[in-house]
Amino acid sequence: MRIGIKLIISFLLITFLLIFVGIFGFTTSNTIQKNDQVVIEIIEIEKLLDDSLVQVLQLIETHDLDEYYRMRSEIEQIRIEFDSLYKKNKELINSLSDTFEEDIAEFSEVSDDIINVQKKKLTQQEEFAEKYVFEKESRHSIRNSLELIDDIKLRGDIALMEYYSKETLFQYQDKTHLDKWVNSIEIVKEDLRQANISRLEKESFLIVLNSYGELAPEIGKIVIEQKRIEVDEREKIEHLTEIIKKLELDEEKMTSSIKYENESLSRTTYYTLLGVIIVSFLASTVLGAYIANSVSKPLQKLTEVTKKISKGKLNTTCKIDSKDEVGELANSFENMRVGLKDRNDLLNSLLKTFRGKSGGIASILVKKNIKELVKKNPRIIKIIPNSISKSIKKEEKIKKVFR
Repeated sequence: MRIGIKLIISFLLITFLLIFVGIFGFTTSNTIQKNDQVVIEIIEIEKLLDDSLVQVLQLIETHDLDEYYRMRSEIEQIRIEFDSLYKKNKELINSLSDTFEEDIAEFSEVSDDIINVQKKKLTQQEEFAEKYVFEKESRHSIRNSLELIDDIKLRGDIALMEYYSKETLFQYQDKTHLDKWVNSIEIVKEDLRQANISRLEKESFLIVLNSYGELAPEIGKIVIEQKRIEVDEREKIEHLTEIIKKLELDEEKMTSSIKYENESLSRTTYYTLLGVIIVSFLASTVLGAYIANSVSKPLQKLTEVTKKISKGKLNTTCKIDSKDEVGELANSFENMRVGLKDRNDLLNSLLKTFRGKSGGIASILVKKNIKELVKKNPRIIKIIPNSISKSIKKEEKIKKVFR
């Protein structure tokens, strides 16, 4: 493998590891940031639920419809913010809690019931205020008028009627005392019929008492319904408080789960990055050592061969088993060494011949020695003089013709 390819492969491997580290780190960091944001928004959701509960509690303390509508508007605004956050994280929240969505729906339903009931209560309070003014005026008028009649029993029954009216409207607010109140009015009517007054006066007083007797059940039913509404409101508020507690527990579980996941991701990221760094270090070290070894050893061997050849040791071979640029250089160097050795052998042969012979005989002997050298090593033909080379080739052709 060529050195350039080795370097490219090493570079690509290291680059891949760095890219993996970058992508893994970015993905994990992004996930942790998203989870942290979800935790913040879940806490915000819980805060909005608490705010909604506080607003509902304040709403049931309102005493007029204007204040009621203002508080209701604030509750609606809180719900809009809540719905926006909840829809954004609904999928994740539902995956972390099986009951959160049901509890939220129940919370909204109970809150709506309380809000609607409070409106009904305020409407009835206004109606009660109007009727109570009339009831109070009628009761005082009846008392003041009938007390002028000299009848001890009538006066006692009127006092009892007033007593039951107050018991019904302001203390017990139940049907039992309402029935007693209505019955006391009928007793006053009967006393009036037996009273020692003129018929005209009786009829006049009875008209007032009949009107008062019709008003009493109406206003009594209003206060009984108001008491029922207040009891229902208290029960619903207790239910709403229990739902909030369940939602708070869900919120704690969800935030704990997300925080635990973030901690696990952080640990996984830490150990993964540490492992990748170690692997990268080992890989770069091994690859660097491999590439350095594949280059330095052949070059060192080539240097040693070069030194020997420079000292005239042309028989020293340069065999390097490498297919890269260093291998090509070694092969070229070996070819050069062989060429030098052949030329040197030829020159030595010629020198020996010229030392022992002279003239034509020397020429014949030189040619004969060259032929023998060519037979042993055909490459020598490339380095002998052209005249001798042509003479040898010509003799070879003549021999082929006469064979």
